[in-house]
Amino acid sequence: MNFVTGCRCAALVVLATLFLQSVVPVAAQTGVRINEFMANNNSTLVDNDNEYSDWLELYNAGPSTVDLTGWYLTDDSTRLSKWAFPAISLASGGYLIVFASNKNLTSPQLHTNFRLTADGEYLALVRPDTTIIEYEYTPSFPIQAGDVSFGVLGSGLAYFATPSPGAVNAAGTVDIVLTDDDVTENRPNDFYIATIIATDLETTASVTYSLIDDAGGRFKIVDDELRVANTNLLDFDADTSHQITVRAIYDDESFVDKPFTIFIKEYFPMDLEISEFMASNQTTLQDEDGEYSDWLEIHNTGAVAINLENWYLTDSGNNLVQWQFPSRVIPAGGYLVVFASDKNRTGSELHTNFKLSAGGEYLGLVQPNGTVVVSEYAPFPPQASDISYGYFNNVLQFFDVPTPGSANTDGTLPIDPLTISPERGFYETSFDVTISTTTPNVEIRYTLDGSKPTPSNGSVYSGAITINTTTVLRAAAYQTGYQPTRVETHSYLFLDDVIQQPYNIDGYPVQMYSVGSNDPEAYHDYEMDPTIVNDPAYSGSIIKGLTDIPSMIISLDPDSLFGEDHFYDADDGDIEQRVSMEYLDFHNPNRNDQQDCGIEGHSHDRLKRSLRLSFKSEYGSATWNTNIFRDAPLNGSTADKDQKRIVLRGGNNRSWARKWNPEETTYTEDQWFRDTQIAMTGYGAHGNFVHLYINGIYWGLYNPVERPDQFFSSEYFGGNEEDWYAMNHDGTISGDATRFNHLASDLVNMNMSNAANYAEMQEYLDIDNFIDYMMLNWFGAVTDWPGKNYWGGNQNSPAGPYRFYSWDSEWSWDVTKDFDDVSGAWVHPDHRAGSTESDFQSKIWVALRESSEFMTHFADRVYMHCFNDGVLTDSASLARWNTLNQYVRDAMIAESAKWGDAMEVRDEPLFKRDIHWQAEVDAIAALMDGNVAQFITALRTEGYYPDIDPPTFNKRGGAVASGFTVTLSNPNGSGTIYYTTDGTDPRAVNGGISGNATAYSSPISITDSTTITTRVLDSGNWSAKDQVNFTIAQSPTVSLKAKIFLQGAYDSGTGLMTTTLNTSGYLPLAAPYKANPRNVVSMPANITDWVLVELRSTPTGAAVVSKSVLLRNDGLLVDDDGTTESVTLDAAEGDYYVVIKHRNHLAVMSTNAVSLTENSSLYDYTGDSKSYYGSDGAVTVDVGVWGLYAGEGNNSGIITIADRNDALSNRDFVGYSVYDYNLSGIVTISDANMALSNRDANTQVP
Repeated sequence: MNFVTGCRCAALVVLATLFLQSVVPVAAQTGVRINEFMANNNSTLVDNDNEYSDWLELYNAGPSTVDLTGWYLTDDSTRLSKWAFPAISLASGGYLIVFASNKNLTSPQLHTNFRLTADGEYLALVRPDTTIIEYEYTPSFPIQAGDVSFGVLGSGLAYFATPSPGAVNAAGTVDIVLTDDDVTENRPNDFYIATIIATDLETTASVTYSLIDDAGGRFKIVDDELRVANTNLLDFDADTSHQITVRAIYDDESFVDKPFTIFIKEYFPMDLEISEFMASNQTTLQDEDGEYSDWLEIHNTGAVAINLENWYLTDSGNNLVQWQFPSRVIPAGGYLVVFASDKNRTGSELHTNFKLSAGGEYLGLVQPNGTVVVSEYAPFPPQASDISYGYFNNVLQFFDVPTPGSANTDGTLPIDPLTISPERGFYETSFDVTISTTTPNVEIRYTLDGSKPTPSNGSVYSGAITINTTTVLRAAAYQTGYQPTRVETHSYLFLDDVIQQPYNIDGYPVQMYSVGSNDPEAYHDYEMDPTIVNDPAYSGSIIKGLTDIPSMIISLDPDSLFGEDHFYDADDGDIEQRVSMEYLDFHNPNRNDQQDCGIEGHSHDRLKRSLRLSFKSEYGSATWNTNIFRDAPLNGSTADKDQKRIVLRGGNNRSWARKWNPEETTYTEDQWFRDTQIAMTGYGAHGNFVHLYINGIYWGLYNPVERPDQFFSSEYFGGNEEDWYAMNHDGTISGDATRFNHLASDLVNMNMSNAANYAEMQEYLDIDNFIDYMMLNWFGAVTDWPGKNYWGGNQNSPAGPYRFYSWDSEWSWDVTKDFDDVSGAWVHPDHRAGSTESDFQSKIWVALRESSEFMTHFADRVYMHCFNDGVLTDSASLARWNTLNQYVRDAMIAESAKWGDAMEVRDEPLFKRDIHWQAEVDAIAALMDGNVAQFITALRTEGYYPDIDPPTFNKRGGAVASGFTVTLSNPNGSGTIYYTTDGTDPRAVNGGISGNATAYSSPISITDSTTITTRVLDSGNWSAKDQVNFTIAQSPTVSLKAKIFLQGAYDSGTGLMTTTLNTSGYLPLAAPYKANPRNVVSMPANITDWVLVELRSTPTGAAVVSKSVLLRNDGLLVDDDGTTESVTLDAAEGDYYVVIKHRNHLAVMSTNAVSLTENSSLYDYTGDSKSYYGSDGAVTVDVGVWGLYAGEGNNSGIITIADRNDALSNRDFVGYSVYDYNLSGIVTISDANMALSNRDANTQVP
């Protein structure tokens, strides 16, 4: 770009008046204004969902704080109350960011229920009574360019090439941008391409634009618009480009020249629309399979036929190329019906690879270029069964009489959705709820008992409803001739009332239920036992425990809960009923959600009944898009967000409401097995824990778990549900059993010592999965198995192997069924040498153990999981166990209050957390400590694991310097070590020595990336295999020895920092610095937290290298073992400025460059303020002791009142939080006060 001042240039100039002067910003009196906004955010500001949503910035230019509670933002001059602010204030001189994302959130970020239109639209800030418009852009703000903001500059308005959300608007270097850089082929003369925008120029200026390179006369400028100059463009080929140069001349005769590339795209017709669809087809239109699949209709509104080949349909605005059309012609004026069935077919009937959600979602028709949307619903509103939705006379309507494949007839208009304020959640004091819709003259009905409001059920809403106790509010709007709204459900939980829940509740019977065999019974009452609630050991933590984990609220008509015709008392799966399900996360209210779904009893009827939720299009959304499993304490990163069927496990036979071993209940064993399977194999059923409420009545601690059925398999392994076979111990759940039957009936009877038979077995059975599954059940002594309590399945198209999933493993460890001699790891009697059991799992094992190749592979996976920090090592097993139990520890208090006394009628004690639950947790932990050794002994006793141990390494892989020598040692009294360096096995098939193997005689030199695979061979018998990978360090390494203290964690009484996060199980194994991902297998003792280290060549230079490292409580940076008091960094020896950053303390840097070598001296930041770069780089934490300033929660480099406010808004959060400034494991007022005391401290690191 060229910028020249004081110059006149000979060029063809077209004058333009800056469009901004037609925009009228209108302000009222308080001084709060919409100071800046971005309507085309592609890469500038990311929201909490990692999405680039549009945004706007409010600025208070007035002298006083303004309470914005109940104020509105709107993009519609006819709907001034479109989006309401929550309780929030804006200080004088303060800024507030609101995302215009259509997400409609008020926590933790503000998100409006509308998006901004880059083509320009109305935008206003409105006071609560809607009679005063505080600030508006009227009649419309101008067209906007990508990543360019717009707003107030001086006394006028301007575009900003460098946006400044949350800071002062300032003009930068004058520049010009185009709102678009492409045009389709075959466009006529004067066709509009883009608007030219001058950035960083106040509206008081004027500008003229010219083309000094018009690509051979193909383009022209009219005012501030780039247009087609003549019909030459008709000759352009698609997928070509042309260079132009735009000149902007300003008031002072300075100018800017800016080159642009204009891309020519292929032309596609626009005469198509999705004219009608049905998202909950129950009885209307059958597909070729005789099924009532969802469907949509495409109408060609033009005068010529259109071939849809390579066009797309999608139900995701983030994936416009979701399903591609085959060649299919729609004649002029014609219609085409496509089934949205998830069957993915392109035959005579078309089927997309997605279903429609009756709860409302995006739906679009996209041109073959994959970017231009021709017709869309963004999103469509909630849909009712057998009622279609679409256009009639260009107006969106519902159709009681659907017309797939033909013209729509007059339908009914929708009532605009209800707005209920405030949002569902947790409350402590009385408040008023308002219900509204923008559709006039409707009747709003509401209920407070969980039942569905209808025109004849519930109260007529006439004004605000006072809520002062736990309440389930359900509401809907009705009007003759209109489609009613969906039923909205908002639950408000008052935990002080929850813990006082009485024995009897009106409308809910106290009745007897079975608690075990021979029909012993106990009463199902509703009381939160006051013995627990008022016990000083629990009274201070019970409410905290009710917020530690998420809550789930089921709402339905109270008369539909109990009885043989209703789900709670019906046999497994016999009755499914529609209910509302709400999900509340006290610490992450942005996760709060509501979905209608089906509910049924799971497994047998019980006093505390396990349940199953099913998400179907007939209830709303066909799936629930949720973070419930991603937020789980273990394996969240591997969980899928789309869920279809979830089992709410109540504890079943290991519960305080069950006669069998209630004193040995933990509620976490079953989840430990599933989480361990995921850790071993990479997949399995994810789970979490919630507090369950039914119609606001506390029902206890439940364990939501993915049901590993056909949908589960298709989500994790690909394909459609119809492609998968699924089964459990009750038999086939779904799909064709042909492949499974061949496995379970034919292959198990073949001689697996025959290589061909074993090869065929591998086509039908996932061998690694089977080994890990068997190993896991033996390792934890699962006994109510293998004849039952399992899930599995295989893909039929394309053909794939059968996999097992861990399920219902509560009879384990030290409580066994049908056996008396189990205490930790064993080999199940059904699988011991000589066993011939009839269940198909045992048959598979019996058959496979005849294969020497299988048994060798079995031993290899045992070694992989049981040694060298493997998944089943004692430390790893205990880490998972401790994480799960720490997660639910305080939640167990409420479970004890609700169900701890259930078995008193059976002469059992009142079960308590600290007495009974903790004792069993400790008992199982004691079994885990040493369980690997017991397991290996059991395997060797059966001959399933070699008596010979693999070789040991002097270093177990990783980055090494070129020339590093690997030493192998034989831990056995005899035998020869064999190894390979190409990744192959030293053992040949059938037990010989591989031709690639070398007998170890001297250290192995590593000069390139190398995989060393080893075994010991002794008297014809092989050890298990060990395999270690070495890489060559990309650069030389240096050693850093440093000592720092974190102010928030420092204890002047001990001279050490707290390790509470570590000892409480909150400290993550993965470093929190996303740009520098690292993790440890287990967290060493005495670690305070993670820090980030950077080396710089100059104070202001970029980082030469950075690394996430562990900080010990004595202030020393340590290696992953927690004892090596130095960290290795990939850098050449030399002098570096050492920067140390922490997630909620101000970063520091060494005063001068520090000499770093392979054996560097200690750099101590703690003993002298002069150790820190800058004038005020550190804070005094003790006499003569210095540390990093605490209280920086928003990573801004300065501690502000926002850091204090963020701590207050996250108060009582338990776990690993950036707002826990004192690293205590809970965000309290102390954290807020610490930030306040350090206010205005700023990092000295440039």
